[in-house]
Amino acid sequence: LGAELGRLAEQYRPHGISIGYHNMTAGFALLSTARYGFEVMFEAARGSPLVWQADIAWMSRAGVDPAEWLQRYAKVLVSAHVKDRAP
Repeated sequence: LGAELGRLAEQYRPHGISIGYHNMTAGFALLSTARYGFEVMFEAARGSPLVWQADIAWMSRAGVDPAEWLQRYAKVLVSAHVKDRAP
């Protein structure tokens, strides 16, 4: 997924279009390799213009610390989606 999104981001950049990833909880589940899918995806897209819109509520629901991930991926972060998670 990361490689494909990276290719698309590269393809559309000359047209003034940015391609970004908006996370849900799935990317923040540990894989059998003890890494998160989100890490693997952005590693595969490294060097491309792929950007990230962080969904804070979904990260929190997945059980990860959003602040840590925002700092770790600040170079690709372009915005944060913040919403009320109340029932």
